[in-house]
Amino acid sequence: EQTVRKFIEGVVNNLIGSDGSQFSLESYFAGKVLLLTGSTGLLGKVLTEKILRDLSCVSRVYVLIRPKPLTDGTTMSAKDRLYLEVLTSGAFDKLREIKLEAFDELVSDKIVAVAGDLSQDLFGMEEAMYIKLQEEVNIIINCAAMVTFDGALDTALELNTLGPKRVIDFARNENNPIVVHVSTCYVNGTQIGVIPENALDACKDMKSQSKDAYDVDIEINLIKLKIQEIVSESKSFYRRVIFQLNRHLGKDTSKNSKESNDVPMIERLRREWVEKRLVTEGMRWAKARGWNDTYTFTKAMGEQIVSRYGNDLPIAIVRPAIIESSLKTPEPGWLDGFRMLDPIIVAYGRGALPDFPGDSQSVLDIVPVDLVANSLLAISPKVGTTSTYRVFQMASGTDNPILLGDFAELVQDYFRRETLTGRAGFSKILPDMTFPSRRQFLRRIRYRFLLPIHIFETLFSIITVFNWARKFNLKLKSRRTALERLKHYVEIYGPYSEVRCQYQTSNLRSILNGLTIDEKQKFDFDVKNIDWKHYVQDVYIPGIKRFLLGVNAPVPNKINTYSDVLHTIDGQVTNEPDDSPQIRRRVNFSQAHRDDGELDYWVKNNITKRLGRKLFRCVFGIGFRHFTGYECRGYENLPTNRPFIIVANHNSHADTAAILVALGGRADDLNPLAATDYWFRNRAWGWFFHTVLGTVPFDRQGHGIESLGLALGLIRRNHSLLYFPEGGRSANGEIRPFKSGIGMLAMEAKVPVIPTYIDGTFQVLPKGRSLIKRHPVRVQFGPPIDVDSILIDFDKSSPNDISRRIAMEIQRSVEALI
Repeated sequence: EQTVRKFIEGVVNNLIGSDGSQFSLESYFAGKVLLLTGSTGLLGKVLTEKILRDLSCVSRVYVLIRPKPLTDGTTMSAKDRLYLEVLTSGAFDKLREIKLEAFDELVSDKIVAVAGDLSQDLFGMEEAMYIKLQEEVNIIINCAAMVTFDGALDTALELNTLGPKRVIDFARNENNPIVVHVSTCYVNGTQIGVIPENALDACKDMKSQSKDAYDVDIEINLIKLKIQEIVSESKSFYRRVIFQLNRHLGKDTSKNSKESNDVPMIERLRREWVEKRLVTEGMRWAKARGWNDTYTFTKAMGEQIVSRYGNDLPIAIVRPAIIESSLKTPEPGWLDGFRMLDPIIVAYGRGALPDFPGDSQSVLDIVPVDLVANSLLAISPKVGTTSTYRVFQMASGTDNPILLGDFAELVQDYFRRETLTGRAGFSKILPDMTFPSRRQFLRRIRYRFLLPIHIFETLFSIITVFNWARKFNLKLKSRRTALERLKHYVEIYGPYSEVRCQYQTSNLRSILNGLTIDEKQKFDFDVKNIDWKHYVQDVYIPGIKRFLLGVNAPVPNKINTYSDVLHTIDGQVTNEPDDSPQIRRRVNFSQAHRDDGELDYWVKNNITKRLGRKLFRCVFGIGFRHFTGYECRGYENLPTNRPFIIVANHNSHADTAAILVALGGRADDLNPLAATDYWFRNRAWGWFFHTVLGTVPFDRQGHGIESLGLALGLIRRNHSLLYFPEGGRSANGEIRPFKSGIGMLAMEAKVPVIPTYIDGTFQVLPKGRSLIKRHPVRVQFGPPIDVDSILIDFDKSSPNDISRRIAMEIQRSVEALI
């Protein structure tokens, strides 16, 4: 009786407060400790930002993050991933702008990264840490999932199906935490009509609906046996012979492999074969059981596991529909990487997608990510208070439906007025969507496009001795790759354009009705408020352009304070300054600098330049070695047969001279990027410094795109570069944050980046002083950085986030040389 009374008192206190005050979300979360999984994903980032923004009253948020093995054999810690992949993403730009210096303090006070893996028992932790979390955590929000629709079956099973079971095991403790488990509406498979908010039966699949033909635990064991069978086959004598033959035939997987380069090629080939088999087997198994793909199949089994083993715990299952860009927060249109609809929108806007299969009368069930995050927080206080609140479907198809045909018309109408690139005067007349069947569309792709390309590729491969034939063959290969990608999108996403059902949302509506007016505004998740024309044309597509392609969508009634920038074919442009708090840029630099005549001027090495630079190095070499003292280390790290980019800290005007002296004769083919507004203030000044130093202009006042395009052009003429990514000289000798321009350049240049630390020049000639002081100078060249390995590690991030991370990785390498 006493236990029951305490339980009831706890529930009442949660609802109305222990002092009898009116219940609010803020009062419920005050002092609570949360455990959040999936924080590196789209929903996890928005949820973390929302908690910091509006629920900073929480005591602490533990974010479970798996340490990431990198291709160089090292491991990125959970703390580093929190910083590099979560807190530095664009989701936190607005909050950082609002909080200013208080942002870092808020994060350090509220957010704690915990190394763990949902695919391992005890989350892969030490038992002591696991028990500590159990004793502290009050609320668990499980957003972790492998969201690749056709992912490998073993990974999907461990994370999407067995991961929820491990969360249940964690929650079964004396602290009795509530659990909010994020699933998906599409666990309901191919059903039609109204889908109620009911838990899935652990004894039924979506195909037979018979209790005799399916049981989730038996199914899991059968899948595990199949995975073991595939792995065993990969180690058989027959397979080893095939892998050996592939190796001798020159099939190298190292370029695109995420494995460490230390892994032998035979092992890489084996793992690649296993992954492909598991992908195929996952899709086959899912369709045989009545689901569209591996993702929805394994998520459905995860729900069935929750229903079977967590029925006595305070658990809520939240099923969002198609999660897309935010409506309002962290800012309108924010996205983090391509999702389900985004690549289709981009392909159509570029004119590469003439049509798409589907049913124009089917409901396209889209929900903005910020509404989903708000619903998770609003649901939490109600979990466990009543048995009726177990499943919540977060969908728009019932309360505010938009048909696929209507969505397509809004997209087409947008591209009649705007281009994907934002470039005026280059709009295309895009065709109307006719929505053929998937079979018709795939047949058209296969026979009208792919077959002729295969034939021409075969013919032109015979005459590749001619340069024009090789170029044409490359174009054919590029076109074939694009078509095969489109075919893949149709096969994976096609079923979601033929959905003939509506997801009931009455449970979620009840939660919404229980909020105060202020909470409905702050934690809005009412899909009835979505104006689809406004969302698609003013929020969603501009968000794709801005956050995924790097194009700055025009802001109404705002004067552009910077000059127009050069737009590229791929539409990846920017007009934001380097010091903007929101860096949204990714440029196709190969198109950004086309004037070969101007490029010839910068690379031409006439006798005046040769004599001027040699004299400069001689004079400064004598000064460094005999007046200040000079030391150069790590010269052997400089590549000898290809261009490179030296990236260094910047303390003084003497930095450039210190680098040029270190390079000696190789400095003739090195061009320092120098500020246009200072070093090229007039023609005579610019000519002099280009002649004696090799400087080329870099406009730090808003035209960085053209400057980076020029830099890439120099690299392609086999010239190396010297780049100071801090944007100016340090005022106190300390390294300031590197700006993302170096990340963009390194991403496109695909040449080694040489991290370099310059020590002593701040004492020799600091900013604001013109007289040189005697102090030893040291130049330290570090090992080259392979940017491709960073791109592989962050292959699912948006380009602007990748450029930031590359810049931060380079800065860490420079700081390691101190």
